[in-house]
Amino acid sequence: MKPDLGETIADTKSGWHFLVFLMVLVKAYAGGKVRLVCDKGRFHHTHAVRQWLEAHAGQLTIYWLPPYCPSPGAPGSSACGAI
Repeated sequence: MKPDLGETIADTKSGWHFLVFLMVLVKAYAGGKVRLVCDKGRFHHTHAVRQWLEAHAGQLTIYWLPPYCPSPGAPGSSACGAI
């Protein structure tokens, strides 16, 4: 059964909104380890977010997507082959 995360979609993207989302996510899955796939958006890498992720490394693992991923099979797309 999935926990009710409530409203977690923000009108704008910011490090603060992402941090609140992470806090809600970890609380909703308390006792378990959350695995999350994220892109390289700047708001995912603010100082506050990095500090929080370090402090909660036992509760959450983030898998980072490559910064750019062209179509599979395109020249230079070998970095995307691992996804």
